[in-house]
Amino acid sequence: ACIECLQTLYDAQLAERDFKGMTATAGRLLELAGTPLDKSVAEYKLGAALFYKAGEKPKPDQLQATHEALQQALSDYPRNAGALYLDGKVLARLGKMDEAKASFAKCASCVSPLSERGTDSIGSDFDPADAVPTTARLRAATATAETTRSRHLPAAGRLGRVFRFMFSPSI
Repeated sequence: ACIECLQTLYDAQLAERDFKGMTATAGRLLELAGTPLDKSVAEYKLGAALFYKAGEKPKPDQLQATHEALQQALSDYPRNAGALYLDGKVLARLGKMDEAKASFAKCASCVSPLSERGTDSIGSDFDPADAVPTTARLRAATATAETTRSRHLPAAGRLGRVFRFMFSPSI
């Protein structure tokens, strides 16, 4: 089996809510992973499968196993935004709010438009005020999501709550 075939199988299993099969497929993806990035993605998929398999009322040991899989994914590729986000959710369910908040903040920094540039590529003509419109647009989008009922736009409602948490002044 090739990696692309296994990823397609994983996606189909997710659509069918076959979490046990997702766990097995993620394990096979991990065996085939050749680069640290591929390994990180496979470990993230394993963590996601464990998270979904645990259900709405997971036991602490299930959450701990998920956390460990996600930490392994992050040790292979620290900028894995999906692993950072899911690990934040797991840590929050474990009651480790400070660690969860830190994980969400790292996730936000990974997907920030300015994080792609890095500090080395920022020239002397760079003005940090240029980032303000981006933040303002995000906050405006959040305000729009807040005023829209989540049953009409469920993804926008949840996304708005994530942005409010990640971009609150207390972070």
